[in-house]
Amino acid sequence: MEQSRNQVFTNMSHKIRTPIHTIVGLNELILREELSPTARENSMLIEYSGKTLLSLTNDIFDIAQMETGKMELCPNEYSTRILFEELSDMLRPKLKEKNLDFVLDIDGNLPCRLYGDEKRLRQVLLNLLLNAVQYTSHGKVGLSVTGELVGEEWVRMKLV
Repeated sequence: MEQSRNQVFTNMSHKIRTPIHTIVGLNELILREELSPTARENSMLIEYSGKTLLSLTNDIFDIAQMETGKMELCPNEYSTRILFEELSDMLRPKLKEKNLDFVLDIDGNLPCRLYGDEKRLRQVLLNLLLNAVQYTSHGKVGLSVTGELVGEEWVRMKLV
């Protein structure tokens, strides 16, 4: 029973991701065009919604993989600046909708490039930040990131 449920989640996730990727990709083409401010704002909302749907679909797929013991981490080198810029961009429509500010404080000691599973880190941070936005009624949502060198090749990243 458990195996078939996980297979359904895996298949459903895969079949949903394909049209979402199409929507996000076509919307990226639209964003390259010269648009009116309203059209650009609407297109940015499509981008946000598509990426959010993709993230939720990936969460379903990951849960199915964790339950079957097939989840693997995919470490690679990534830019910390790009990671946090993309998170900010993904939060922007929800923040605007709720009239909230986003304060991002990145410690200068955090390296510009890190090696790890960027996808999983983004997934966890996005979920935490979206929850923070959801449960904040006024003011701001903040994220403070510090980096501490541990040994010669390890960085301890602290996110508050």
